[in-house]
Amino acid sequence: CANICGYVDSLGNEYALVGASLGMSIVDVTNPNTPIEVLQIPGPDNLWKEIKVRGKYAYVTSEGGNGLQIVNLSSLPNTAGVVSHYWTGDGAIAGQLNTIHALHIDNNYVYLYGSNLFNGGAVVADITDPWNPTYVGKYENTTSSYVHDGYVRNDTLYAGHIYDGF
Repeated sequence: CANICGYVDSLGNEYALVGASLGMSIVDVTNPNTPIEVLQIPGPDNLWKEIKVRGKYAYVTSEGGNGLQIVNLSSLPNTAGVVSHYWTGDGAIAGQLNTIHALHIDNNYVYLYGSNLFNGGAVVADITDPWNPTYVGKYENTTSSYVHDGYVRNDTLYAGHIYDGF
């Protein structure tokens, strides 16, 4: 497993969203003494996953490919209605987004790090419509593009360029 995020449904049930090698595992942890896996959302066969939640949607990255996985959690606790799809880019990057190492969400934007695009620089998408992101731009530094992880606050991106030591 890699990475974990939390989600609370409209009834107050608590879930751990766990990045598993074969997808995202949804574990009901409402009673922490008896956690129960209620569903596994299939994903690329890859150990690394990162998950963030905004509203009723989980955003999942994987170094295994397929782009950004978007999972609609609004039907929980009814697992039959939990659906997902992949966003591989639109506009200037339509169909090109594949592998992604990490992500961060700030307000209506998702920042994708360490992807196959722009030498691993940050890809920025507007998620005002959470099911259908819109590509809005990138951060690409000519001396050190690969961003392993990052954090955004208001108008500032803090980026970890681990391969170049800063």
